Parts: sequence; structure tokens; C-alpha cells
Amino acid sequence: MSDSYGKVIELLAVEENDSGESGYLRVKFSTDTVEWLWEADRETVQSLKAVLVMDGLHKYRLSCHTVRDVMNETDIAQVTRTYREESTRYPFSCSPDFKSNLDEVKRVQHPQELLALSFLSRVHIDSEPHKEENVSSEKNRPRQLRRTRRLRQSLKLVSMSVVSVFLITVLSSFNYSHNFTDSSADVLNQAAPTDPAFAETTVLTPDVTVEAAVSSAGNPAENGKSLLNTSVSKQSKEPVSQMPYVELEEGVTYGLPEGYVALTFDDGPSQYSVEIMSILKEYGVGGTFFFVGTNVKKHPDYVRTIHESGYSIGSHSMTHAKLPGLGLEMLKEEMTGPDRFLEDIIGESSILFRPPYGALDERTESVSGQLGKKIVMWNRDPEDWLTRDQDKIVDYIKQMKASGSIVILHESQAVVDSLPEIITYLKNQNLSIVGLR
Repeated sequence: MSDSYGKVIELLAVEENDSGESGYLRVKFSTDTVEWLWEADRETVQSLKAVLVMDGLHKYRLSCHTVRDVMNETDIAQVTRTYREESTRYPFSCSPDFKSNLDEVKRVQHPQELLALSFLSRVHIDSEPHKEENVSSEKNRPRQLRRTRRLRQSLKLVSMSVVSVFLITVLSSFNYSHNFTDSSADVLNQAAPTDPAFAETTVLTPDVTVEAAVSSAGNPAENGKSLLNTSVSKQSKEPVSQMPYVELEEGVTYGLPEGYVALTFDDGPSQYSVEIMSILKEYGVGGTFFFVGTNVKKHPDYVRTIHESGYSIGSHSMTHAKLPGLGLEMLKEEMTGPDRFLEDIIGESSILFRPPYGALDERTESVSGQLGKKIVMWNRDPEDWLTRDQDKIVDYIKQMKASGSIVILHESQAVVDSLPEIITYLKNQNLSIVGLR
């Protein structure tokens, strides 16, 4: 799109129609006051709704960028949730048709071009609230009339949704912190487990290689997965190669196969790194650390200790910068800068890479591939960086759909304090807690 128009797609509401065969996204483009109804398939609508918390407090922006999961032949789109100055990106699976629609919107250079897109219908909310503009040619008028009737039905649903959001906003004003936490957890707890499309297609399934710690006292995992035994005592000195891990494919990964869960820790090394690693080691489970280059330079001993204990180290950029928009050379420097220090400290560079803030665009993905990096995203986020609250972190873990998840955490005292209870809970769910490679 042009520099002045259409860069931002504000997502106002998501609704399924009466038949349940499809649904609609209510959106606004850039700074326009005009609202549009975007027709979408049922699977995409349900997957998107599963990551939304329409509480009237947060705003959502839809990204035109998608990532291809070549293993499952599934496309992954992203929506960004914002509140004040904080923003978090959430992935959701989308159909090939929806991806094609995103590509069409991305190519628009002028607002008038939106009128030619068959999946969009303009909503006149000033003088005629329930009238949608006919954007088809005269020869397609009968088809458009049918679409108009469907859109009118959808508008009724959207109106009901707006009233519901208003009521929720009024009620939540009495206790914002409590309502935000509960509503976030409820969406993940209710939508993800009951939606097969979300559970299966948003998980990027890599080829799996699991190295299991061998112990005659442990119980192997069931459910047709590779047998694991991660029972390790405090005094155990198991070789580092026996830590359980999953070997990721090249490209972008958001989740794991069913039966596995990965705990990942961002923004280190820090004063908490070794303590986090010690807890993981005590329980005999895997873990993955994504280090920032400037912190690697400050704390080489922490890096060495974690590496020698068999835990994976990935790069989280050199300075924790937002990568989209950087010049090519600066982008490469952010991706490879930490490797110079890692090679001096542990004798090897990092293969895993996690972009700061989850900010991933096509160029960042392309350059990462050229540099031989595997991009590791996530599909579960307790927002521990925001709450810094042990109880809220644990509550989120216990209410989320854990199987197949990559959980993003950040090095802090709250994470240290919550980690034993998190690990115990996940192991009681018969899940294999693995590192990533």
C-alpha cells in the first residue's frame, strides 16, 4: 500500500453468520472512519476468535504478513493486541483463500481500490446503518444481492456484539486487573481445546528427534509418542546429550506436536539464568534460552554454565531491536551479532533465533533463512513480563491448552518462583517438557 494509506488494518469484531459456514471480520483501514465487512471462511474465523479477548479495553491490528508451514501445508497469519503502549502478537491459522485476500489488500495503493475487492463490503454507518455498498459489476448484481442479505444478518450480530462489549467494559471498570486475567485465560481455555482446527493447524509440526534420559525408575510417556524418561534426581550427573529435546525443521516454528511442551526463556543471560537452569535440571526437563547479545557480553560465565549443562541457547538479537524497518546490514548485524560472543565463550554460534517482540516480516524471515537460522516463535504467552506475578503465571499455565505448546517466559524472580509448580503441573499432564534444537 502507499506510505499514507492502508498500512494499518484495525480489527473491530469477528462474527460467524447464522449458517455457521462462514463469518465476517469488521475492520477499518488506516485512519479512515469507514468500516468494512470482510467475508472469511469458518475455520479462519474460529482460529482468529480463539486468540482474541474482546473486552473493550484492547485494540487489535491485523497483519498482511503470513508464514507458510510447509510441514502441515498451513498458512499462519498474525494479529497484534495493543493496550496503551504495550503490544503483543498472536498467530492464528488461516485458509489459502484468506491468505490470498490479505495479499490483495497488501497490493492496494489507493482507498478506492478496496471497492473492487469482492470479499469486502463497505458499511455506511452515518445515514444508513444497515446498507452495504454494492461493489460488484451489473452482471454480478444477483449474487451481490444475496451477499447483501447475508451481510445484513451479520450486522445484527455485530450490533449485539457491540452492546456486549459495552456492558463488559462497564463491568470491568470496577476491577480491571481481575477481569483482564480471567478473560484472557478463558479464551485460551475454552476456544483452543474445543476447536480442532486451532489445535491442529496452528501447531507447526517439525520432524521430531527426542533424546531421552535413561533411568529404570521412570515411567515412559504413552499416546504413541517416542518413549521418554526424564526422571533425574538432584544428585544425578547425566550426560548433557540425554536432556530431552525436539529437533526443529528449518523455517518458522510456532508450536510442537501433541504430547510435547517447550519452556523458553527470553532476554537473558541475567542474574536469574543459572537458577532457572538449575530448576530445570533438578526436574530433569528440557528448556531453551534466547539470549540478547549485549547481555551475553556482560555475563559469559552464565552462558558457559548453561551450555555445559546441556541446555539450548538461541539468539534474541544483539540489542533487542524491532527488526522490521531496519536497513539490511543492521538487520544482519542484529541477527548475527550475538554469535561473535557465543563462539568465543562456547565455541559455537546459535542456530535458533527469536525476533524481539515477535516482530517478523517477509524480509526478516528471508534473511534468517539465508543465515541458516531457525525462527522460533510461540503459541502460549502468560505475559509474565507485564504482570511479574507468580500466581498469575501459574494460573495461566494451568488454564491453557498445554499439549503442543511453546511457552514464552522472561527471566525474572516471578518466573523462578513459579517454575517448580509449572513443571510439576505439566508433568502430571503426562507431557514431555523438551528443549529445542
